[in-house]
Order: sequence, then C-alpha cells, then structure tokens
Amino acid sequence: PDIMRTNFSMLSIMLMRNIEDSILDKTKTWLECNTEFDKELTPEQKEIEKKERVFHLIIDELHLYRGGSGSETAYIIRMLLNRIGLTPDSDQLRILASSASLEGEEGRAFLKSFFGTEKKEIEIIEGTEIESAVSNNNPLKEYIEVLETIGKESDKIEKTLNEILQLN
Repeated sequence: PDIMRTNFSMLSIMLMRNIEDSILDKTKTWLECNTEFDKELTPEQKEIEKKERVFHLIIDELHLYRGGSGSETAYIIRMLLNRIGLTPDSDQLRILASSASLEGEEGRAFLKSFFGTEKKEIEIIEGTEIESAVSNNNPLKEYIEVLETIGKESDKIEKTLNEILQLN
C-alpha cells in the first residue's frame, strides 16, 4: 500500500512477524515498479512511473515522541523505510506529521533528527485559529451561550444550591 494506517506498537510487531512480509514486500515491489503490471514498461518508463509512486507516512501528535520513546519510534520508522527500500531522503517518501508545538528552526531541527533526513526540505505549516461556533450562524448558538454561562458561573451556582439545600 502507498498508505499504511497503524500505530507504532503494531508496526514494530509487523516488522518482526513473517506473516506480515507480503504486505511489506508488495509495497517495496510497487515502489520499485516491479509488479506484474510493470513488466511491459521500459527502464525509462519505470523511472518516470517511480516518481508517481509515493509512500505516505502520517504521524499524529508528533510532539509526544520525544526522549527515549521518541528515539525508539524514530528507529521503528527507519526500520520500516529500510524494509520497503526507502531512505528518509527518498523522493518516494512523503511524511506528514501534526503537532501543536513544533515551530521555527527548533521544530525543523527536531524533524530532521527524528526522521533522519539530511537533504529533504522540511516545511512547517502553522495552523490557524477558527472562530468559535457561537459567533457563526449556528442554530445551537443560544444553547452554547447558556452552557458557557453555566460553566463560567458554576462556583456561584454550586454555592446557591448548597445554601438552598441547607435551608431544607
């Protein structure tokens, strides 16, 4: 597959088990343009086709992978890439990662170190804040406002309820 959805625990297990070899072998064969459907391609056509075959690695909450567990995770990623015939700087690899706390040069340095890239360009796309549902034409606007008020006034409400309960 050009996209594999898993977690790092399962990926680690997949890399150790023979039963998973076919998935990894087929991915490597597909990336190398050596499938049964590629037999008719000339070497030049294969090189052109290889540029179109990209393995996507998508990691959510990347900032959680720091320290010892981060090193272990980075190593598992490198083992996967090696197993499917890619390097961290391969043009056939696209890495997409989300994080709430990676910015600037420090973020770029972490990404290069984590993924083991030396030449690959790192692009950090910063998120944008979205307006609250209250300010939109949301049909639940009045209910949202009531719930926000209750949340802000919860201490007063609790005190009043306690006073009422003590009177009874």
